[in-house]
Amino acid sequence: MLTQQLELCDAHAAENTLVVASEGIDSDLQTMTVIALERIGCQVFHVSPSLNTRDIFDHPTIDEAMKRADFVVDLTGLLHESPSQKEHLKNLRVLILNFGNVSDLDHLVVSSGVGRRAQTLHRLAELSQAFVLTSDMGTHLSIDLSNAYCDDDTGIVTRPGEVSKWPAGIFRITPNPKATKGEILITPGDMILEANHIITAPVRLEIHKGHLVEILGESDDANLIRTQLESQSQPNLAYGINKVSLGLNFVRGDKGTSLFDRTRLGLGQGQCTAGWCSVSIGTSMTVMLTNSSATFDSQSVIDNGELCGNVQPDLYEKTAAGLNY
Repeated sequence: MLTQQLELCDAHAAENTLVVASEGIDSDLQTMTVIALERIGCQVFHVSPSLNTRDIFDHPTIDEAMKRADFVVDLTGLLHESPSQKEHLKNLRVLILNFGNVSDLDHLVVSSGVGRRAQTLHRLAELSQAFVLTSDMGTHLSIDLSNAYCDDDTGIVTRPGEVSKWPAGIFRITPNPKATKGEILITPGDMILEANHIITAPVRLEIHKGHLVEILGESDDANLIRTQLESQSQPNLAYGINKVSLGLNFVRGDKGTSLFDRTRLGLGQGQCTAGWCSVSIGTSMTVMLTNSSATFDSQSVIDNGELCGNVQPDLYEKTAAGLNY
C-alpha cells in the first residue's frame, strides 16, 4: 500500500529521496518507508536526528540533505510547521505520513481516484453559486459560494512545492464569514471528533449568518457540545462556521457494522472517509455527519453518506473497499 501511494506521488527510479524522522518515531514505519522507496528504485537518504531546535531546518544534517533531494517523506510532521518552510520546500515534493499505528496501512484503499474527485469538486465549486448539505432527518445547511475558498488534501504530490498528508482524502470549503445559514440535525452515529465521541441522542444546531446561534437538546450529547464550545481559547471565534469538508477516501471496513462501533472514527478520525461530511465550528469542534447528502447547485455529489454522480468510486475502489453499490 505504501509503495503504491509513493508511486502516485511520482516517486521513481534513481530519484533522490529524503526520509525525515526523529527520535520517538515508530522504527517500523521508518523501515517500511525506506524499503518501499528502495523497492521503487529511489536513492534514499534517511535522517533521524535528535531535534532540539525550534526550527527543524536549523538542524545541519536536515538542511544539507534537503539540498540534494527531489522528494521528501516527512515522518515528523514538522517540516510543514516550520516558519521557513516556503523557502526550503519550494523546489521539493513533500509527503507527510501521519500514522498512529503502522497496522493502519492494511485498511487503506490506495487509488488515484482521490485526486480525481478533488479536481471534480474544485470545478463544481467554481461553477456553482451554492453548496447545500441536507439529510432525511432535517439537516439543511446552505453556503453561498461567492468568494468561498476551497482546498484539498489528497496525499498526492506530483509538482515541486506541493505538500500533502497521508492518509488523506478531503475537500474543504471555507465560506465567507456570513455566507452559511440553516440547521444541522446531529443524529445517532454522527460524531464530535475532538471529543472522540459518537452521538447517541439527536441534537439540533441552528446557524444564522455564519454563526451557531442555538443548540437545541438537553441530552448528555447536547451538553458535551456546549462544553466543547465554551472551553475554546478564543471565545469570539467559538461559534463561527469555519469549514465544511467532504471525505473522499475509501477505507476497508471503515463504516463498521454498528452506529456505535468506534472503528467508525476511522483513519484521520473519520474526516477522510468517503461520503461523510464534517462541519468545523469555532477553533476546536468538528461535527462529523455520516448520513447526509450534498449538492453543488443541482449537482449531487453525496447521497445519504455515499459518493455519487461524477465523484462515485471506480470499479477498483468498490472492489478494494468491499462496496456493493
